Amino acid sequence: MPIFILFVFYVLADLIALLLLGHWVGVLPTLLLILVTGVAGIKLIKTEGVHALRKVQVSMMQGQVNKRELLLGSSSVISGFLLFLPGPISDVLGLICLIPMLNRKLRKDDVEPYHPGFDPNARTFDSTATRGESRTSREGTTIEGEFIEHDASDRR
Repeated sequence: MPIFILFVFYVLADLIALLLLGHWVGVLPTLLLILVTGVAGIKLIKTEGVHALRKVQVSMMQGQVNKRELLLGSSSVISGFLLFLPGPISDVLGLICLIPMLNRKLRKDDVEPYHPGFDPNARTFDSTATRGESRTSREGTTIEGEFIEHDASDRR
């Protein structure tokens, strides 16, 4: 419930700031600002979000998890979403997410090896998962055998 109340206050503050901006610079420039930042936000989400997702997929296929790409991609998508929202407060917060100095701090190389068979709670490492071989499930024992289907005429 407190998050909902904070969200309502944020929306009200953004609406009041939008009305004050409209009164200060005029209705047409305010509407133009809303339109431009909305289009920029959608464009940012589409381009940077997809680009970051592809980079993360490539790094995971190479056996690494790149925290930097995850952080930069998520900050780009969040800033695009904030730019998409109508209101000067959300626009300022969206632009803050795009400041190069903040992005440089996130650009430290935090690459860790990614192992699909690694379970941090297990005491052993399942090396068969990285070679692409079959493995037994953790839900139970796998029993190999043959399945022979009989016709109704074989049952006599």
